[in-house]
Amino acid sequence: MMNASNTLSGKWLGSFNYDPECMILYPENHPDTTFCLQLSDNSGSLTGTCIDDEVKGIMKGIITVSGFADGDIISFTKQYPCFYFMNEDGKIQIDDSKVHPPVIYSGVYDAESDTYSGEWEMTLTTENIQGECFDEIIFGSWIIRRAASNTSMQ
Repeated sequence: MMNASNTLSGKWLGSFNYDPECMILYPENHPDTTFCLQLSDNSGSLTGTCIDDEVKGIMKGIITVSGFADGDIISFTKQYPCFYFMNEDGKIQIDDSKVHPPVIYSGVYDAESDTYSGEWEMTLTTENIQGECFDEIIFGSWIIRRAASNTSMQ
């Protein structure tokens, strides 16, 4: 367990992947996406920014992060500045006219590997069909580890 003197403030490097059940929307050979978090930890309340390699250099704006850490548990939301998706050719497309749904991460700390890992999910669409709501949920797994002190956010 991370003790009270430890803070999550600083840079964290990680990766996320799409669960195979979501591969109807994404190519089967879609690699894990690496990302870098810059977090501020104020007594367990987390805020920060993120750079995802999947959209780096394509998306304008900043991916924001907010959440909490309590003992071994972490939960945070990544909010992208605009909507993006992967087209049929496996290329990222940006739609500045739409808001991206929040991406919710939850996980636990593993002292042996000194990492946090868990599951992420986002509700892509909600459809009302004959009075019943159906959500299309995209999900996968993730892992982060504290970056070396000389690691840049690029």
